[in-house]
Amino acid sequence: MAFGLRPTHLDGHHHLQQDFPNAYEAMARLAAKENVPMRRPQISHWERENAAPLPLTTNQILLDTYEAGNGLQKLLSYLHNLPEGSTEIMCHPGYVDETLRGSSNLTKERVSELAVFRNPVVRETIRALGIQLIHYGMLGSV
Repeated sequence: MAFGLRPTHLDGHHHLQQDFPNAYEAMARLAAKENVPMRRPQISHWERENAAPLPLTTNQILLDTYEAGNGLQKLLSYLHNLPEGSTEIMCHPGYVDETLRGSSNLTKERVSELAVFRNPVVRETIRALGIQLIHYGMLGSV
């Protein structure tokens, strides 16, 4: 941020902010101070005494995988049952290359998830249900 770059949101790799309350506190304070959204944890750290202010975040988060044989059906079920408000659908779609093979064990799963999210039925369902796709940087404006 000192160099003029603005993150769309704060997130801890492998859910760091969920597992370590002090990490959550530091991240939440920074997010609130800089008015940058932060990924929602599933643990209510903000209920602690002297908790950091709750940063701008989604109303819900779906932590699941979509690479198995039922991935498409699972995603479509989530889309049909989304509650009001904003929901992050965490996923790891991607193309596999040598760089990825050298840095991640999630390779086949990424290709499978990419196929699910690129399925035309998903796009049509999103359109038919009137779901608005946004990114974290748009949270405060919708």
